[in-house]
Amino acid sequence: MQSLYHYPLGDRFPQEADVIIEIAKNSRNKYEYESETGNFRLDRVLSSPLHYVTEYGFFPQTLAGDGDPADVLVPMEEPTFPGCIIRVRPIGLLKMADEKGEDFKILAVPSKDRRYTEITKHTDVSPHLLLEIEHFFQVYKNLDNLYPTIMGWEDEAFAKNYLLECHENFKKSALALK
Repeated sequence: MQSLYHYPLGDRFPQEADVIIEIAKNSRNKYEYESETGNFRLDRVLSSPLHYVTEYGFFPQTLAGDGDPADVLVPMEEPTFPGCIIRVRPIGLLKMADEKGEDFKILAVPSKDRRYTEITKHTDVSPHLLLEIEHFFQVYKNLDNLYPTIMGWEDEAFAKNYLLECHENFKKSALALK
């Protein structure tokens, strides 16, 4: 069985790519994909009385600085489910760090939802949604005595360059051989 880490990115990468959802919007359950079994395991339930503001997942065939695939945040009207594949367009990146170091999050909109057709950069998104995302990631681990640092937003060009870098990291890694 081929791991979802190897799922095709699509022929328009990095302008558009397929992503794998691990955590549905409005969930407090943190699921993680296990490449060895092909399953999604409940990693933990958030200690804080918060829920994920967007769909949360990863870009296949990428490797970020934390040793995991590049993270993605996808605003959706309705929650999806762990394992859902969504074609997205990257529009920005939230720079942040946690207890393990750099932990960037790419903001990307669904390509197949007309509500997002004219959204091409993170500043096109509701400023309140951006604040909700920042707030969530700033406090969601606080009751575990962990305090992530938010360093602000970068534009879509930065996000796409980061994705290209993460894709190159993947191709050079042992993950690419599995």
